[in-house]
This record gives sequence, C-alpha cells and structure tokens, in this order.
Amino acid sequence: MGFEVVFHPEATIDLAEALIWYESKSTGLGQRFLLNFDEAIRKINTHPDRYGFIIAKLVRRCVLKKFPYAVHYLRKENCIHILGVYHIKRSNAFKRKRLR
Repeated sequence: MGFEVVFHPEATIDLAEALIWYESKSTGLGQRFLLNFDEAIRKINTHPDRYGFIIAKLVRRCVLKKFPYAVHYLRKENCIHILGVYHIKRSNAFKRKRLR
C-alpha cells in the first residue's frame, strides 16, 4: 500500500544540510546518504506502522541503515508527513520543540 509522502519544509532543509555536509567530507558520500535516505522513505511508505513511537504515540522514527540519522514522521490516514531528518545524537529538547 502506497501513501502520499509530504515533506515539512524544515525536513527538506535538514536533508539538504546533511547531504551537503556528507558531500563536503568525501565526494560521493552525499549521494550515498541520499540513496540510504530514499531507502528509508520506501520502507516507511511500505510499512509505516513498523517503526516505534518517539512522541505521544504520534511521531515515529526510522533510523537510516548506514548513517547516524533518523527520519521522524507522522502518519495521518493515507499520508506520511516527514517532520524532520535528524542526527541521532541531536538533542531531544531540540527535537521535541521542533516536533510540536
């Protein structure tokens, strides 16, 4: 079952910043990060209820397979809302404030 995937504007910025950072470290690393991110989005779209809740049984988190990042998302009926793409060491206070 496929869902419509909607990116919050700040999630798009998160993704771009991570991609630029990885690419600045090594040519091609940003592309590998993006491929890994795309794989996570496909998994979320296929099985949105597979991943655990992190906030009030609303927001879920899918950790990327080969990078220390997680996609935070919310499922509403037939739509997946991508709320943020965070480094897993990012402050929980920052995430909570942003995800309100």
